[in-house]
Amino acid sequence: MELRGKDRRFLRGLGVNLQTHIRISNGEVKDTHLDEIDVALEKNELVKIKLIGAMAKDEKKALAESLAQKTDSEMIQVVGSAILLYKENRQNRQIRIPK
Repeated sequence: MELRGKDRRFLRGLGVNLQTHIRISNGEVKDTHLDEIDVALEKNELVKIKLIGAMAKDEKKALAESLAQKTDSEMIQVVGSAILLYKENRQNRQIRIPK
Protein backbone atom coordinates (compact mmCIF):
# COMPACT_ATOMS: atom_id res chain seq x y z
CA MET A 1 0.00 0.00 0.00
CA GLU A 2 1.40 3.36 -1.01
CA LEU A 3 0.95 5.90 1.76
CA ARG A 4 0.11 9.51 0.98
CA GLY A 5 1.40 12.49 2.97
CA LYS A 6 -1.79 12.82 4.99
CA ASP A 7 -1.71 9.06 5.75
CA ARG A 8 1.81 9.41 7.14
CA ARG A 9 0.75 12.47 9.13
CA PHE A 10 -2.14 10.49 10.64
CA LEU A 11 0.19 7.61 11.57
CA ARG A 12 2.77 10.00 13.08
CA GLY A 13 -0.01 11.37 15.27
CA LEU A 14 -0.82 7.86 16.50
CA GLY A 15 2.86 7.18 17.11
CA VAL A 16 3.30 10.07 19.54
CA ASN A 17 1.74 8.19 22.47
CA LEU A 18 2.75 4.72 21.32
CA GLN A 19 4.88 2.66 23.71
CA THR A 20 8.25 1.44 22.48
CA HIS A 21 8.05 -2.19 21.33
CA ILE A 22 11.69 -2.96 20.54
CA ARG A 23 15.06 -1.54 21.62
CA ILE A 24 18.13 -1.81 19.42
CA SER A 25 21.58 -1.08 20.88
CA ASN A 26 24.32 0.61 18.85
CA GLY A 27 22.53 -0.05 15.55
CA GLU A 28 23.22 -3.78 15.78
CA VAL A 29 20.17 -5.46 14.25
CA LYS A 30 19.94 -9.18 14.95
CA ASP A 31 17.57 -11.80 13.58
CA THR A 32 15.71 -11.77 16.90
CA HIS A 33 15.05 -8.04 16.44
CA LEU A 34 13.62 -8.65 12.99
CA ASP A 35 11.44 -11.47 14.33
CA GLU A 36 10.16 -9.23 17.15
CA ILE A 37 9.42 -6.43 14.70
CA ASP A 38 7.54 -8.81 12.38
CA VAL A 39 5.42 -10.11 15.28
CA ALA A 40 4.70 -6.59 16.56
CA LEU A 41 3.75 -5.37 13.06
CA GLU A 42 1.47 -8.36 12.58
CA LYS A 43 -0.28 -7.68 15.87
CA ASN A 44 -0.30 -3.85 16.04
CA GLU A 45 0.45 -2.59 12.49
CA LEU A 46 2.32 0.43 13.93
CA VAL A 47 5.58 -0.14 15.81
CA LYS A 48 7.91 2.23 17.64
CA ILE A 49 11.56 1.18 17.85
CA LYS A 50 14.01 2.86 20.22
CA LEU A 51 17.67 3.18 19.23
CA ILE A 52 20.07 3.07 22.16
CA GLY A 53 23.56 4.49 21.73
CA ALA A 54 25.07 7.33 19.75
CA MET A 55 24.34 7.32 16.03
CA ALA A 56 24.44 10.05 13.41
CA LYS A 57 21.14 11.20 11.93
CA ASP A 58 21.91 9.72 8.50
CA GLU A 59 22.86 6.38 10.12
CA LYS A 60 19.51 6.28 11.92
CA LYS A 61 17.63 6.97 8.70
CA ALA A 62 19.62 4.31 6.83
CA LEU A 63 18.92 1.80 9.61
CA ALA A 64 15.20 2.68 9.54
CA GLU A 65 15.05 2.21 5.76
CA SER A 66 16.86 -1.12 6.10
CA LEU A 67 14.44 -2.32 8.80
CA ALA A 68 11.46 -1.28 6.68
CA GLN A 69 12.83 -3.16 3.69
CA LYS A 70 13.64 -6.31 5.67
CA THR A 71 10.21 -6.37 7.36
CA ASP A 72 8.29 -5.34 4.22
CA SER A 73 6.89 -2.31 6.04
CA GLU A 74 6.76 1.45 5.54
CA MET A 75 9.08 3.80 7.41
CA ILE A 76 6.83 6.53 8.75
CA GLN A 77 9.25 8.61 10.76
CA VAL A 78 12.67 8.86 12.38
CA VAL A 79 12.73 11.36 15.24
CA GLY A 80 15.58 11.54 17.70
CA SER A 81 16.21 7.95 18.75
CA ALA A 82 12.81 6.60 17.69
CA ILE A 83 11.77 4.85 14.47
CA LEU A 84 8.14 4.40 13.51
CA LEU A 85 7.21 1.56 11.11
CA TYR A 86 3.81 0.65 9.66
CA LYS A 87 2.59 -2.50 7.93
CA GLU A 88 -1.06 -2.98 7.05
CA ASN A 89 -2.58 -6.25 8.24
CA ARG A 90 -5.49 -7.01 5.92
CA GLN A 91 -6.80 -9.95 8.01
CA ASN A 92 -6.74 -8.23 11.39
CA ARG A 93 -6.82 -4.49 10.74
CA GLN A 94 -6.15 -2.44 13.90
CA ILE A 95 -5.72 0.99 12.29
CA ARG A 96 -8.22 2.60 9.94
CA ILE A 97 -6.55 5.35 7.97
CA PRO A 98 -9.12 8.04 7.07
CA LYS A 99 -9.75 8.60 3.37
